[in-house]
Amino acid sequence: MLLPPGHPPSRFVDVVYGARVSTEGGGGAVLIRRSGEEKWRAPKVTSYTDEAALQALVAESPDLLGSSESLAVITEMTVPGVGSVDLVAVGGSGRVTLVECKLRANPEMRRHVIGHVFAYTAGIWSVSHGEFDRLFTARAGRSLTAAVAKALGGRSVGRPLSGPDRRPQ
Repeated sequence: MLLPPGHPPSRFVDVVYGARVSTEGGGGAVLIRRSGEEKWRAPKVTSYTDEAALQALVAESPDLLGSSESLAVITEMTVPGVGSVDLVAVGGSGRVTLVECKLRANPEMRRHVIGHVFAYTAGIWSVSHGEFDRLFTARAGRSLTAAVAKALGGRSVGRPLSGPDRRPQ
């Protein structure tokens, strides 16, 4: 994971500097250096043995999702008629990101996970924005608009994200 200088470390990561460098053959490598270290080095590879720990990591550090905007994130949102999606993230633009966490060792990793994400997406698309707001609020403990405003550091989201006639983007 690459963290820019000055990024506050999470409880999972204490790396404060990261860089991606090109290698022969067009590939890339990641190098890291901890605060106070002089030399860059390749990071140790860690594999997760617990999907809940992986889910917690992404929920705590939504910047790992690669979005250019701050995200309000909830875990285990129930999608009516489908099931519970691991993570739902919503940005100030109203864009919704769904995340299903599976370990590589999980036999469902490829085909079933993609099927789950499509089912969750269809399920979310079929609910009204008012229902989406209710489902999000039930997990976040605050309205969708308030959760996104908090993720934006208290800035206004520019338009209401809550209301009966708004559909997820």
